[in-house]
Amino acid sequence: MKINLNLKDKISGIAQAFKKKSEDTTASKPVVDSVESTYGSKGLGSPFFDEERQRALELQSKLLKKYNGVHLDDYFKGRVIKSEYGSSYCIEDEFKCKIKRNDIEKVKNCILSDLQLIRGIGEKTEISLKNSGYNTICDLTKHNRYGSCAKEILTSLENNGVSGLLDSIPNNYPKSHPTIMEASKMHKLEDFVFYDIETMGLFGSPIILFGMSFVADNKINTKQFLLRNINEEPSSLYHTISELKTRKALVTFNGKSFDMPFTQDRLGYYRMDNSGIPQIHYDLLHFSRRAWGNNLENCKLQTIEKELLGESRKDDVPSSMVPEFYRNYLRSGNIGPLVPIVEHNKIDVVTSAKILNLLWEEW
Repeated sequence: MKINLNLKDKISGIAQAFKKKSEDTTASKPVVDSVESTYGSKGLGSPFFDEERQRALELQSKLLKKYNGVHLDDYFKGRVIKSEYGSSYCIEDEFKCKIKRNDIEKVKNCILSDLQLIRGIGEKTEISLKNSGYNTICDLTKHNRYGSCAKEILTSLENNGVSGLLDSIPNNYPKSHPTIMEASKMHKLEDFVFYDIETMGLFGSPIILFGMSFVADNKINTKQFLLRNINEEPSSLYHTISELKTRKALVTFNGKSFDMPFTQDRLGYYRMDNSGIPQIHYDLLHFSRRAWGNNLENCKLQTIEKELLGESRKDDVPSSMVPEFYRNYLRSGNIGPLVPIVEHNKIDVVTSAKILNLLWEEW
């Protein structure tokens, strides 16, 4: 990546804007700022929002007192990484967790038994073909009508692995279909990177925290790039993309709609190179809706975490309150509001890995 000549001015502009906002609000308001003044009144006034907001403000007040005078390094134990874009603050952790390794050959045979991967074959045709002895896509290579398509899929799978298989699947094939999730089992665990971001608001706002997790034997490693100030966004973005490029498959929860478009937007803002990011992307939200949508109240990540994993969070910050918590950190210099933001993001990327494992067990 080559640094943009206008980058320094852009970073400075963002930082000055947030500084001005902080100074303006500090003059007339207490440390706990108003969400409505900056992010609109959507949702305000509802009993649920008021109750959730009140709990969050009480938590923030408690954290400001608890961490008053505590230095960021003393709590997070992170390290500073430098690049041509500046400095980044990296926080790493690990968790014991067993994610199963799949029998790739067994998975491959299961996938090739799904004849509907062939264009033009529906449920009824598949039943008819199997009754005629065409039990796998390999068998279909001898079929007059479907033989050429069957050969194409086998060739793509042989030459390009999972990506070749996914590229060969018909466009009308549901992207949350269990067979797609089955295909994800063909990856090695080390191929995956689980990704989640925390932002200052809607598109066009800075990303303040980049979170990733990686699966190894009996553990999940996390790596986060936290902005100690807004100036560190381009450097943190650079290091995050460098990490994503080392893996073959990206896994998110609602990342196709939010995390990745937002990340691409910030790359474009700084005119950074976005090549090399994994093209294989499994968005667990869509698979979760198909697997558990009829049994759960909703398919939010924390609902799955609580109902299916049996895990509950303590002192969590709602995503809607992250911008306010972060602004109060910038304004006060007190790391208290940062603590639940970092923890929230870290748990999200760990839970995403566990949900992938749950989906593998489900299907």
